Amino acid sequence: MQPVWLCGAVLMIVPLGLEGHSASGGDHDYGTNSYLWHAVFMVLWVGGLMALIAHGRRRGPGMVVAVRRYSALALASALVMTLSGLINAAIRIHWSDWFTTSYGTLILTKTVGVVVLIMMGWLHRQATIPKLEKQPRLFQRVAIVEVLVMAAITGVAVSLGRTPPPPPREPDLNTMDIQLGYKLFVEPTIWNVWTMWRFDIIFGTLAIVLAIAYMWGVRRLRQRGEPWPWYRTAWFMSGCVMLLVTMCSGIGMNMPATFSMHMVGHMILSMGVPVFWVLGGPFTLWLAAINPGQPGQPGPREWLEVAINNPVVRFLTHPAVNTIQFLVVFYILYLTPLYDVAVSEHAGHLTMNIMFLWSGFMYYWEVIGVDPVPVERNPMGKGAWLFGSLPFHMWFGVALMQMQVILAYDFYSTLGLPWHVDLLRDQNVGGGIAWAAGQFPLMIVVGAVVLAWYRDDHRQMRTYDKRADETDDEDMAAYNAMLAQINAGENLFEEYYAQDMRGRNDSAT
Repeated sequence: MQPVWLCGAVLMIVPLGLEGHSASGGDHDYGTNSYLWHAVFMVLWVGGLMALIAHGRRRGPGMVVAVRRYSALALASALVMTLSGLINAAIRIHWSDWFTTSYGTLILTKTVGVVVLIMMGWLHRQATIPKLEKQPRLFQRVAIVEVLVMAAITGVAVSLGRTPPPPPREPDLNTMDIQLGYKLFVEPTIWNVWTMWRFDIIFGTLAIVLAIAYMWGVRRLRQRGEPWPWYRTAWFMSGCVMLLVTMCSGIGMNMPATFSMHMVGHMILSMGVPVFWVLGGPFTLWLAAINPGQPGQPGPREWLEVAINNPVVRFLTHPAVNTIQFLVVFYILYLTPLYDVAVSEHAGHLTMNIMFLWSGFMYYWEVIGVDPVPVERNPMGKGAWLFGSLPFHMWFGVALMQMQVILAYDFYSTLGLPWHVDLLRDQNVGGGIAWAAGQFPLMIVVGAVVLAWYRDDHRQMRTYDKRADETDDEDMAAYNAMLAQINAGENLFEEYYAQDMRGRNDSAT
């Protein structure tokens, strides 16, 4: 239950990060996304230290291992909080306002507090952690003081959230700035989307972190002299590059502005990036690269094993459940009023993009993934479910192309884009994109399923032949004996029919 509580604690902080000063005004996409990183790692930093103190006071086992692991987490949290805090502050106020406004004073106070915490973390590494086994009380004393400093910083953060920032120096925000967080100047085309760039703090960072983690695993295996297929690395890195380019280029910038570009992003996030990722086999790589934990002290390798092999994942990767969840995302989102609600908020766009990635990854992991799923299925069965889902993909695209009701009309009609948009035509184009673009990755998937089917059949034949060679299979021996008798000129068929006729005569009498 501990992983469940941890996930619940992190998710509880997300709604707070989607509201407040960061979620309004210009550049609110940067403000919200940076604050989410800030809030999540604050919870991990503070909560982790409090858990360590409680564990030490009850003299729980594995304290040394827990402290060393937390030390790495605390360092990462400090770096993320500092960087995300600076980004958020730079968006909200001008540098000169740090020293002339109450809002800036609170930011300076919080910054000083974070610096103090970093220094205390360095003190832990230099003085208390090396003496932890002999003097555990010393660590607890410093940690308690550290928690008090954290509590003070949290209080400053609460005050910061309740204090209005200084008015913007450029108050001429239009509807586009308020809704999107930035301005768009030209109509997107297949060419100019590659000339617009705006780094996505959530998905761009995710792509970079996953690429670094994957290459770390490859390097770790090479240091051990263990091979790792180059093509798997190419698959996974291509997925990371696709995610980075999609979300940070003109595609990602125009996704919230027009339905057609939103559908382009949806297809890439749900049918492009996940296909490349699952063909890269990241779970297999990391399980091979990470050292197992000590007995009674599970580590990252054991956590990963539990994350990919548990009753929930076993249920979600059942072919029926997996196919339904992948299709339901399309139908429930676009053929109900849910899309109208989600598209009008940055939180809605963020949630949709995360859902597209998660749904696509789960689907293709079970269908064509290199990594083993909790319950392996026959490739023929996977192919049957895949082909059974194809008509639903095609019908969804056709339904959008024929729809006469404009989705999210109130939102799209008030953006004030500097070019004319025929909303119904744009929506029909989005339906065509959903119909056409969805077929290309499915062709790759079908090819991968057929290849897996062939490999599985070939593997079974090799296993059968090997077993026959080792055990002198009785069926094979009888078959060879029959061929030898035929070669010797014996008429086995006449003898067979004679025995059959004698058996019939005996039964008749």
